[in-house]
Amino acid sequence: MKQIKKIFLLLITILPCAIMLGGCSLIEEKVYVTGIQQTSVLGQETTYTVYYSNGTTSLFTVTNGQNGENGNDLTLESIKEYCTQNNIDFETFLKEYLTIVDETESVQQATSSAIQSAVSVWCEFPTSNYYNVKKTSLACGAGVIYQMNDTYSYIITNYHVVYYTDCDTSNNIAKKINIFQYGTSEYVYENGETDTEGYPTYEYGDGAVEAEYVGGAMNYDIAVLKVKTADLLKYNEHACAVTIAEDYALAETAIAIGNPEMEGISVTSGIISVESENIIMTGADDVTQCKFRVMRIDVAVNGGNSGGGLFNLNGELIGIVNAKVVDSSIENIAYALPYGNVTAVANNIIYYHEQTNQPSQVQTMFLNVEFVAENSRSIYNPTTKETTLKEDIVVNSVSLKNNNNGIGMGYFIGLQTGDVVKSVQINDTVYNLKRIFELGDVLLNVRPGDKFMITVERNNLETKVGITTDQGVLPSQLSTIK
Repeated sequence: MKQIKKIFLLLITILPCAIMLGGCSLIEEKVYVTGIQQTSVLGQETTYTVYYSNGTTSLFTVTNGQNGENGNDLTLESIKEYCTQNNIDFETFLKEYLTIVDETESVQQATSSAIQSAVSVWCEFPTSNYYNVKKTSLACGAGVIYQMNDTYSYIITNYHVVYYTDCDTSNNIAKKINIFQYGTSEYVYENGETDTEGYPTYEYGDGAVEAEYVGGAMNYDIAVLKVKTADLLKYNEHACAVTIAEDYALAETAIAIGNPEMEGISVTSGIISVESENIIMTGADDVTQCKFRVMRIDVAVNGGNSGGGLFNLNGELIGIVNAKVVDSSIENIAYALPYGNVTAVANNIIYYHEQTNQPSQVQTMFLNVEFVAENSRSIYNPTTKETTLKEDIVVNSVSLKNNNNGIGMGYFIGLQTGDVVKSVQINDTVYNLKRIFELGDVLLNVRPGDKFMITVERNNLETKVGITTDQGVLPSQLSTIK
């Protein structure tokens, strides 16, 4: 008999008596488990459906032990056998090991975990007018702790949080940035003094941690900050980097943590309304038209939520909140940058910052190829009851030249019109692609010296094209994105 671990159930179907307080009889029918059936296996995670005597069901997932053994053949009969062999009352076992948790409690637990990586971001922007009257504008957003090591920790926020087009700094980035963690006093006030250049200065409460700008990209609306890890742990010994989700799905619960209206870190929740779409907005410079890939959410967000994390019911990061629709006739349409795009951009910024120890921009492989999505279709999994989308990524045209009149990268490696892209390989890592936007995210992972390969379907056969020389990708083959 395999070892049985304690399992927590997420109650998918809530009994009417649990929510309709006025409509329940004083004498309630006893509800009991009638069956447990394995319904899906994904890696080392196995999902089971629990059947109840009143016709409802719920799902629970267990992580199998070494080689996926523990729990792999869990059934109601095996549990009964275990109870009989160990002289355990079956009903007592169910009460002890199958704990039913409703979604409200799950949101609370996810928030308690996720909020340990949440921060508010306060920025000072020095400005001056035609008459050289100097002021310091104060703006606020939110962010998440992305990576931590013994010395430094990296924080992700929105580019538009730290950038102001009228800022007097050379790069329009805030002159001074501070972050606060949940529970610390966000006490900020103008102290009546000026700095050496004559700009008014602010004082911050004891919980403020000074941050350094690492780099960012307006066209992705992502910026990365750096703080001393010891400063984070000084005010919160449980401060930690976010856990990144493996995926997200349509209608999944979404929890936003931010600092709306500079009133302190707070939480709102809703669902994912659209899992992926493109929106065009004016960038942080108030001039450039930027096209962002986002997920649409119905979570209530306001000014100050920008840069804050969007989390699932496991407390895992699924996105970074960056925009909302402002219209008196529209309620709760907001947007978040998906985690895959966010992490690829952040990793790119951090990599180039660590090469120079200077603020960095995004460097990406630019193929000089036009791709189109064809044969888009939805795929429904009746076991998990989830719907996903898939499409063919087709090469529509290949440019002979790049933007600098050199050889176009796609032409150089051998891409041809009509090729259907299946996967991209960077060194030993293979990225299988289902959606056209995933290709752009993957190209952000290319670094100088990497071996780069694309697998395509051509004339019903799989063909590999790429850079196969020992030299690998050259810095000149990467393009800067502002």
